[in-house]
Amino acid sequence: MLSKLDPLPSETEMPAVPDTNGSIELLQACLGQFAERLRRLGQSESAHFLDVAALVLQDGDNKLARYPVRRRSNAGG
Repeated sequence: MLSKLDPLPSETEMPAVPDTNGSIELLQACLGQFAERLRRLGQSESAHFLDVAALVLQDGDNKLARYPVRRRSNAGG
């Protein structure tokens, strides 16, 4: 099933200096395709995490940065 993903451009087709916005858009497209394949395989939770990753990439003006992730301390005390 995963072999049916849309083909990505080969390295020879990629520019020597990559366009950052183009790279982000390509990565978002790949994440979306992979998430859709996972959903079809019944892996909804994994697909959800890929959707979240695509949304984070889409957040160009860092709106999500206002909500920092709190990390738990591993120091037991």
